[in-house]
Amino acid sequence: DEQLEAERLKALSMYETREQKKAVDRQYGAQVLKMQMADRERQRLRELELQDQEREAMVRQIQMLKEEEAANQAERREQNRRLMEEVALANAEQIRMKNRLAAQDKEEERRILLYNKQREAREREEAHEKE
Repeated sequence: DEQLEAERLKALSMYETREQKKAVDRQYGAQVLKMQMADRERQRLRELELQDQEREAMVRQIQMLKEEEAANQAERREQNRRLMEEVALANAEQIRMKNRLAAQDKEEERRILLYNKQREAREREEAHEKE
């Protein structure tokens, strides 16, 4: 009987030891699982943060490109304005030169006509004196 009792106690002790080991293993497994879940959560948060940073960088880049484009358009508009101003000034100067040349041509024609009239008058007078 004692031997059976000793065997039963030994078996009970082994069973309890096995159950304690299983409980420890379960606790360890649960801790490992919690750590893995925490690591995954940290990784997920890091990835979200990286995505946010990338998104912000893209938004900044797009804003910078928009500002650059706006500056380029403003510069092109200013260049076009200056070019149109230069063209207008050149046209005005050309018109002034054309008018001045036309006035000079008229004055020259007037002088030629006057000279021809005076010459004809002199020739008539000379011819009249010879008679």
